[in-house]
Amino acid sequence: MGSPINPRSRTWPAAPERTINGNFASNPRVMVHDSLDATDLSGWDPVAFPAAGYEIPNTDNPQRGACLYVGVATTQLTVLLESGNPMMLTGVAAGSFLPILATHIVSMNPIPLAGELVILY
Repeated sequence: MGSPINPRSRTWPAAPERTINGNFASNPRVMVHDSLDATDLSGWDPVAFPAAGYEIPNTDNPQRGACLYVGVATTQLTVLLESGNPMMLTGVAAGSFLPILATHIVSMNPIPLAGELVILY
C-alpha cells in the first residue's frame, strides 16, 4: 500500500502550483477598496454623455483601470480600457459586475442614474 496523497502537496494533480508573473499592474486585483458612483464624476450630465466620455478619476498615473458594477439593464456600454483600446458591450444585465479595467466611460444607454453604474477600485 502506497503512502496517502497529501492534498496540500504541490505534486498532487488537483492542486497545481499557481504563480503570478509580470509587474504589479499585471497582477490580479480581486478586492474593492473604494468606489465612486458614475453620477458623481466631474461634469456629469444626466441627459447626454460628452463626446469624449468621462475619465475615471485616479486611473491615469499609473495607468490603472477600475472595474464596474452595472445596476440597470444596459443596451450598450462603451469604455476605454487600460490598454487604451475601446470596448463596447451590449446587452449588459442589471446587477452585473464587469471584471474589466476601464479608465474612461465613453457612453452608456440608458444613461445611468445614481447607483446604476458604480466604479470599483
